[in-house]
Amino acid sequence: MANNFFYAKGLLVRFEEKTVGSGKRVSAFNILLSEPRKPNDTERKDDGTFINVEAWELPANLVSFLTDNVKRCRVSLQGRLKQDRWEKDGVKKSAYKIVADADSIRALPLAKKEEPAPPVKEKVTTEAEIPF
Repeated sequence: MANNFFYAKGLLVRFEEKTVGSGKRVSAFNILLSEPRKPNDTERKDDGTFINVEAWELPANLVSFLTDNVKRCRVSLQGRLKQDRWEKDGVKKSAYKIVADADSIRALPLAKKEEPAPPVKEKVTTEAEIPF
């Protein structure tokens, strides 16, 4: 059993793909994980967590879908946690990201909000139209 296993499901908020020097394609994106809210909780809270994700050699149809549906789809994935470390201006820095297994990524469009039905115009009845 793997010790470094990560599973997440969240809103896709950024997506880009580039080709690196070796000719391989790498996709970098962010997903927003948010805490579930109670049914009566109407107060908006900034309780989400943004997760950086990296995936190598994604299928072209998935790349196309994700590119066209940023902020309009939920993504589920599994992979491993990775820490990047570097030094800038003498200061050591680090960041965490998820390296996703390309074949584990699933995308589902968000349900479209139903537009309200147009108001029904009530027919005004005059006293002459009442049969009694």
